[in-house]
Amino acid sequence: MNYLSLYEKYRNNEEFSDYSLSYNKDNMIFNLINDLSPNEVFQYLNKYPDENYEEIKKILSEEYSNENFLVGAGSEDIIWKINNFLLKNLKVGVVVPNFYRIYETLDNVEFLFLPISIEELLLDIEKLEQQIRYKKCQAVWISNPNPITGKGFLMQQLKTLVEKMSDILFIVDEASMDSVSDIKSYSLLENGISYPNLIILRTFSKYYGFPGIRLGYAAMDEKFKRIIEDQESVFPVSNYSVLLAKKLILKKSLFKNMEKKIDDHKMQLTKLVSNNTDFYVCNSLSNTLIIGYNNNSISIWDLLVKENILSFSVKEEKGLEFANAVRITIHSDEDSFVQLYKAVERMLGNINI
Repeated sequence: MNYLSLYEKYRNNEEFSDYSLSYNKDNMIFNLINDLSPNEVFQYLNKYPDENYEEIKKILSEEYSNENFLVGAGSEDIIWKINNFLLKNLKVGVVVPNFYRIYETLDNVEFLFLPISIEELLLDIEKLEQQIRYKKCQAVWISNPNPITGKGFLMQQLKTLVEKMSDILFIVDEASMDSVSDIKSYSLLENGISYPNLIILRTFSKYYGFPGIRLGYAAMDEKFKRIIEDQESVFPVSNYSVLLAKKLILKKSLFKNMEKKIDDHKMQLTKLVSNNTDFYVCNSLSNTLIIGYNNNSISIWDLLVKENILSFSVKEEKGLEFANAVRITIHSDEDSFVQLYKAVERMLGNINI
């Protein structure tokens, strides 16, 4: 039985804790929900959604100094629309590893492989440019930071690349960006960067821990926004999702402390694992860590399962050469992290017996 089959078997078992999915967990979410009045919720639920989402677009424009936003039912909805309405019949490069929905919905995909270092946080921008030119890509998908490895590019590096290769459409997925501590140094959106050949995606699922509201958004040139919005939405965003997203943006400062807690938890777990030379940890910009085991006689995924921890095996991910490694999500919630820390500590202790 492969690991995905076992994952499906264990994921609904209350004895197991799931750290495989890259969204955060934190009690701050309850504070946000408790702040909603019943009357406010009723006003949003007792009407059909605005098909143009003007209210949330206005708030996003004020937050990020960008006038053109597309809103979708989760970032997956926007990914599908970009691939089907903008990239049809184009040769599209995808930096791997990456979210599988990105390349599964493309007609003509070229995988772009970059060297990945355990220690280095940055990916090689020059090698990326070389591969784009060599493979004659007409558009390129980049996740910054990468959702699997947590590696990424500096904002200035991507800005220069987009300017330099103005005939190529760049789609930069910043789904994992909110958990980056020095966000201004890495995010195009946070710096108000806008070009005719640039699309930037974000979501409320990862950092804020709201995958259930299914709301994503993208900053893009007006011509691309019109092409996509001219297509009828099959699954419109609910008014309740819009209300929660509005509250999240307006109260964004309340969630800033989560990023510091994630950083602290990452450092603690990295220190714990690094004390055992049989294991290694990949430095990461985001809220995930890749942890590997140098002994291939037993998988690290199985070792964690013995401690009732579910992780994400990276063994078969495109663009990775880690034979025995998993990705673990580091939550800002203290109780969740303590549970993970103690489980990893037990795993390491059992290995040494």
